[in-house]
Amino acid sequence: MLLKLIIQNNKRSFWYIPAFLLLVWISLFVGSCTQQADLPIIVSRKDFKVTFPYEVDRVGIFINTRWGTSKTIQRLYLDNHSPTWANDSFISGNGAIRKSKSYEYRTKTAEGFELNGDVYICDSISIAEIVFKNVPYYRIANPQNKVNGVIGENIISRGIWKIDFKNNIITFASHIDSIEDIKSSNLLKSRFTDQGIEIDAVFRNNVAQTIQLDLGYNLSLIMPSKEFKEISKGNDKRYTELLNFSTPSGSQEVETTQVFDSVLIDRNYFTCIISSNSLVKEALMGRLFLQQFEFMILDYLNRSVYVSKSRLY
Repeated sequence: MLLKLIIQNNKRSFWYIPAFLLLVWISLFVGSCTQQADLPIIVSRKDFKVTFPYEVDRVGIFINTRWGTSKTIQRLYLDNHSPTWANDSFISGNGAIRKSKSYEYRTKTAEGFELNGDVYICDSISIAEIVFKNVPYYRIANPQNKVNGVIGENIISRGIWKIDFKNNIITFASHIDSIEDIKSSNLLKSRFTDQGIEIDAVFRNNVAQTIQLDLGYNLSLIMPSKEFKEISKGNDKRYTELLNFSTPSGSQEVETTQVFDSVLIDRNYFTCIISSNSLVKEALMGRLFLQQFEFMILDYLNRSVYVSKSRLY
């Protein structure tokens, strides 16, 4: 991974897992994998199950969230491979938000540009009827970013998420037994680590590769150029186009190559589109790959991933 996020106070430094914080426009939206600051988030209810709709655009999945006691609505993207972050539109005139006096972050973007920023804390963020209290998030204030912010791993990891791709509905629950569709799903073999959700895959030419499950990436699969060259040898189902590639430090057009292929994951083959460009530093599995299933379940509490037995395509 490329980035390092550092949370600092006056007495010590927390070195975070290297991260990949990329916002890739037109076809890509890639998040970062990182642990969170040592600031406890309180969930308002111990036992819960809520269901609510979501929407999808060219960036990704987004939902309504409510910030502070005024419950100001903010439409944020889901990104399990990222810290929760937001831009300045959240801060102005919002008494529920305060700047941390002890913590800040420092990071390098994909092209090596260094960013420094403040950590803010919101007294409450609500998703449906579930309230998260004392939520830290990173302020990223680049005006080139078209995204206001994301709901990241520090919130997503507090429960079980079923994403119904067929009906655009999310179920967020505290117990896996309350997800009825678990019986009509298969376990997608994975590992929950400090770097994210890892999945072992085998590609063309018998190339083995560990990929990160990333809802913040809006396409199928993407990987660095070196690995991409190996898995795409002999594949004539490819095309190349110039796409706008954006990170928090700026934006540039970059040549992107994509191939149609299949991938082997735990004895099962899945069709996919694999992309690469000269800036990508991680292998990621994105929303479009997962959306071939009727639904998926991210069970952070039991560290498991499920996908439906039925597929949409």
